[in-house]
Amino acid sequence: MQAEERLKSTQQDLTRHDECVRELGKVLGELTHLNCSISEDEKNGGLFMAAKVFFELLRCGQNLKSVRLAFDQLLDGFIAPPYDWDRTNGNGPKTLFTLLTDHKPWSKIEELKIEIVTDETTLLRFLESLSLTLRRPTLSTVTLAPQGT
Repeated sequence: MQAEERLKSTQQDLTRHDECVRELGKVLGELTHLNCSISEDEKNGGLFMAAKVFFELLRCGQNLKSVRLAFDQLLDGFIAPPYDWDRTNGNGPKTLFTLLTDHKPWSKIEELKIEIVTDETTLLRFLESLSLTLRRPTLSTVTLAPQGT
């Protein structure tokens, strides 16, 4: 009996979560400018786990013309250097950029400001995918990490 009640409660929570994500996606679909920062202070893989969910929201922003995106691990308030990058959160930024590159959700993007740690190949592929409309790229804080991660 208790297991059934917990299962029902979990299903209701998931339904509410899905509804919230859909509503947020609708709102993002109407926006033309987005200023967003996602970070963590601990190396626990949170950025990797967040990358796919965050992508699902970002892909709703088809009308975005200007995006400022910070997606990084902080160390004393600054982007962490790429020590152990490949074993911890390196896959988070790489996963996010790869998904954005493959799906190209921002067909109207003109201005992009990014703060991220990623590898050169992933960064260049991402920027190339936006090259038809991107007019003002700003790489304010980009740390290039080792290739092959």
